[in-house]
Amino acid sequence: MDTVKTELDIGVGDQRVAPGDHICVVYSSSDERDDLVRQYLRTALNSGDKCVCVLDTAKKDDVLAGIKDEGIDAESCIESKQLELLRSADTFLRSGRFSAEDSIGFWKAAIAGAMNSARFPHIRAIGDWASTMQEAPGNRELAQFELDLNQMLALYPQVMMCMYDMSCFDGSFLVDIVSTHPKVLVDGAVIENPYFLKPQDWLNLTES
Repeated sequence: MDTVKTELDIGVGDQRVAPGDHICVVYSSSDERDDLVRQYLRTALNSGDKCVCVLDTAKKDDVLAGIKDEGIDAESCIESKQLELLRSADTFLRSGRFSAEDSIGFWKAAIAGAMNSARFPHIRAIGDWASTMQEAPGNRELAQFELDLNQMLALYPQVMMCMYDMSCFDGSFLVDIVSTHPKVLVDGAVIENPYFLKPQDWLNLTES
């Protein structure tokens, strides 16, 4: 399926993104995280898009309450499958621990199923992997997941925003993770990531 050529409002100021965009956000407080999630989901749901939200630390009830503040019937969105709220463990059940292969398999199936139903113009995904990622096998496995997402995002009209809590990870991890994302959200602006490395470049660098 060809990517729809359009711009999508993500609920952050006047920022617009394109289908296929893979955006990294490093946040420093739960208020910052929750505000971004609410804005992102409100805008996407009002646009009629499918939303997949993976949250390890935010409370489901808080997310739903924030959506309802804008007059959105959150329960109906969940019932109709327009909105899915998951934990990261839901995306890699084979081994009970994080696996890049399992997670990519989950996302491919979820996205393909939603788009092939022809009910939604776009897929908007947002994820906060904090608690589970701390138990992952290492930086390389996590980075491989993010690198594989770059390939998958080109297949359907979709946007993915990945959130990382800076208090949960060390500096070397954050440097690795940020470098796998073509775009970053910084001070309320989505910009091209000057530190982005293409998959093979990233792998070559980490192997050297």
